[in-house]
Amino acid sequence: MEAELMLGVLDGPVPRLDELARQLGQVLGFDLNREGSGEEMYGGANSLWRVWLTFDPADLEPFKTHPYTLEIGFLGHPALDQVESLYERLAAIGRYRIMMAVDYRCIRSTHTLCEDY
Repeated sequence: MEAELMLGVLDGPVPRLDELARQLGQVLGFDLNREGSGEEMYGGANSLWRVWLTFDPADLEPFKTHPYTLEIGFLGHPALDQVESLYERLAAIGRYRIMMAVDYRCIRSTHTLCEDY
């Protein structure tokens, strides 16, 4: 199972990737550190999953309004309830528009209809 959260900012300036990595690290409970030498990417892990954060704006929806992607790779048994909990915690902050995808299919979204994608 593949899981990812696509994120966009509702109001205010679009944060740099390192700023968003720091903010997400606080919600996740572990640091996201810069990885690789090519595309800018931040990653981190705990006992359940490994995550990678990237920024890839595009002209097409949903990427236009959700230019950040937090990819989630499970280290053991897939824990969808933990991903849903992360979605809920980020949504409660009220700063982000969020789409949750499992196996590349939208299953939850704060500001758009999954049926549109």
